[in-house]
Amino acid sequence: MRVLIFLAALLCGLPSFAADRCDVDVPVQLADLKEVRIAYQSIGSESDPALLLVMGLGGQLIHWPDEVVVALCEQGYRVIRYDNRDFGLSTWVQQPADANLTVEVLRYKLGLPVSSPYSLTDMADDALGLMDALQIRQFHVLGASMGGMIAQHLAEPSRVELLNRLRLPVLVVHGTADPLLPVMHGVHVAAHIQGSQLRLIPGLAHRFQEAFKAPLLGAVLPYLKARHEDGRNLAQL
Repeated sequence: MRVLIFLAALLCGLPSFAADRCDVDVPVQLADLKEVRIAYQSIGSESDPALLLVMGLGGQLIHWPDEVVVALCEQGYRVIRYDNRDFGLSTWVQQPADANLTVEVLRYKLGLPVSSPYSLTDMADDALGLMDALQIRQFHVLGASMGGMIAQHLAEPSRVELLNRLRLPVLVVHGTADPLLPVMHGVHVAAHIQGSQLRLIPGLAHRFQEAFKAPLLGAVLPYLKARHEDGRNLAQL
């Protein structure tokens, strides 16, 4: 089944043994989907298991540290990182920003419809559309911050309230010092996904931090390897 990993921040650092194959300077390419054009990079061999990196709010594909991408690639993964819509080189949605943010937040808190040109479900569709364009039917998903939310929608399009219906191998990684999403958010997500694993990284905040890249990588890579070996790492959407 598909492996989903929800992160508050990410990782780095293994010895290099495939520098050419894992070159992060490959050209950025464009995939034309139904509604948007998505910019992406594909690093690694097409014969390797695919790992889709989904960045958080305000981040581009380049905000996945190159050393992280190389480390993942060198462990035998075809790493695909991309710009979400409205970021980087992907399509920018043209819609006037005439909504009152305070009002919209209040409506959201009350469970009322909000004014938005698209949703997290649409962004998950972008991710799936990209993988379809690359003819990749099975893949791992690694999401940072909002990217983890998009990953949840990839796994269960019927919204987060149905997380407890997921039957997927899931690793939830969360920092104990995250000021944006306190640690209980990670605990809550893991508690609502049957069979998931929770790894708390002491001292880790929300953004990528040099000192914590190795511990994060140490949490993610063994999990990916174990899921690949036991045959439960992939699922079809």
